[in-house]
Amino acid sequence: MILATLAIVTLQSVPEVPEKMRPLTPRTPPATWLTDDDYPAASLKNKEFGIVEFRLEIDPRGDLTACRILVSSGFWRLDQQACAVLMKRARFKAARGAAGEPIAARFQSRFSWLLPGSKQDYVRLANEMASVVDLTVSLNRLPADYKQPASIRVRFDHDNKVAECSIEGSSGNGKLDEIACQQARSDVAKPPYRKGLVTQPDTRMVRVTFVGDGKAL
Repeated sequence: MILATLAIVTLQSVPEVPEKMRPLTPRTPPATWLTDDDYPAASLKNKEFGIVEFRLEIDPRGDLTACRILVSSGFWRLDQQACAVLMKRARFKAARGAAGEPIAARFQSRFSWLLPGSKQDYVRLANEMASVVDLTVSLNRLPADYKQPASIRVRFDHDNKVAECSIEGSSGNGKLDEIACQQARSDVAKPPYRKGLVTQPDTRMVRVTFVGDGKAL
């Protein structure tokens, strides 16, 4: 089994960083946060695999407050396992601003759940499963607190209906987030079966953009 990890810290270094400023720093190597032993037994049995991209949110004390899925593996169980393990093991030294004050920060990375004996075709199929479904919802008027399209993750049951909806990136308005899930339930289909997969993916990422007066925000 191969578990590949590539860390991408969202706070990037810049020239002439103030002496008191400190970027977000992992306390342990990110590559050690997940191991082969973390692969869910049911996922191995069902031959579920895929690439997961995630974002960890860290408060000014350096404590993790949330794990968000940015790109789904295509399987709900693998996505959930990734965040569950990361929330337990990922630890950071808090970031500090220009004046040395503690600040909130984010850590973004991705890794691959790959089955034993995986070939390049598995990676290609995993990339195909990572595609995002785009939906547009028209409103008479956009609320003032609408900031961005809602990013949601939906899981389908055996009847091909949406069984769960997770808000991974809020639109800025809770009511619109609810509408985004409702729209996904009615308009998004289960991922298509692809040749080479033993188990059909059960999860999709959906981006819902709200427009008002015929114009996008």
